[in-house]
Amino acid sequence: MKQLLPFSIYFISVFTAFSQAVDYEKLDSITSNISLMQQSANNFGFVENDKIYSLGFPEDNFHLYIHNLLATHAVYKTNNGKELLFLTEKIDITKANHIVYGNLTPDLLYIHLYFPDDLIKTKVFENGEIVDFLHLKYIEFYKSVENNISAVSNITALYGLLQKASGKITEEVLSQERKDWDQLTLAAYQEKYPNWIQIIEGKPKKVKAEVVASNPGNVENFMDFMYFKEYRLGLTEDEVKKTYPAFKRVYKTKNETDETFDYSIARKDNVYQGDLIGFYIKNNRTIGYYATIFGVFDRIVYTDESALAKVNEIKSDLIAKLGFEPTEKITETPTAGYISNTMTTYVWEKNDKMIALYYSKLVNAAGGDYFYFMISSIDQNLAR
Repeated sequence: MKQLLPFSIYFISVFTAFSQAVDYEKLDSITSNISLMQQSANNFGFVENDKIYSLGFPEDNFHLYIHNLLATHAVYKTNNGKELLFLTEKIDITKANHIVYGNLTPDLLYIHLYFPDDLIKTKVFENGEIVDFLHLKYIEFYKSVENNISAVSNITALYGLLQKASGKITEEVLSQERKDWDQLTLAAYQEKYPNWIQIIEGKPKKVKAEVVASNPGNVENFMDFMYFKEYRLGLTEDEVKKTYPAFKRVYKTKNETDETFDYSIARKDNVYQGDLIGFYIKNNRTIGYYATIFGVFDRIVYTDESALAKVNEIKSDLIAKLGFEPTEKITETPTAGYISNTMTTYVWEKNDKMIALYYSKLVNAAGGDYFYFMISSIDQNLAR
């Protein structure tokens, strides 16, 4: 478990003369909620300045010092094995003016807590040494989409408690504000409290990586892609057919180049039955599976623009999951009934394990273009 630098994170429970105005139990509960919320984003990743980072959080990643009611926020960001600690101290939450939140990726949310200029100073550490100072206008919190702790609700509650503790509002005002928070619409709430912290829904960040899984690039998880993680590799042909009824009827073809056999599920009216459509066998062992995602066989018609947007979305998904960029190859494949079949293949390969995304544009002689997307995973180690 990561621990923050001792000189900046040890918490001091000092009860001062204003202790009667401070609800320590609520403050501790809220800051603990925010710390837990951020831990839900542990090992999630995103792209920043064209670099893929994974996130890490110590247990005490957000804490309020009781003796001065100033907060500390910490997050680790790792890129290519280089781990940096971003540490922001002496944060006066009562001076925050608005919150902007949105999707950093489909699975990861960001929450920016903004302050007036020159209030936020962040130190960047590498191996315990300060390597940079950042002067940002906000503190950036993170949470997974699936986590049910409300960042906005907890931050606004903390803001109100600290406003009361500093004598800026009364208990009656705070109590009414919390009732209004629960009962009013956001628009009505902000109209009633124009000088309170404001909440703005931000646009999704425009980043390359759309979805990020834990441990990007981890060899052990390399084949654990959503289409195939329930299907066992290393089985014989008979074992595959017995284990997975969908494969009882398959068409078998042989790749003369590498002696791999391709088994595809029987088709009816040129439509594949289900997403999972085939498996590969070499030396009598299943080394991989492949699937259509969507396209010509389910008769979905895309434009050049929408098809390109979709393949970029899928590619970004895989870049984020696997932690590195693919190689790219473009080929022309003669296909019966079509003027041309241009296939772009993106391949992620590590230690003879491979995941590939295939994107084909088929120009129909009868008019109209079709787009076909397929994905496969192969582990050549099983053929040895």
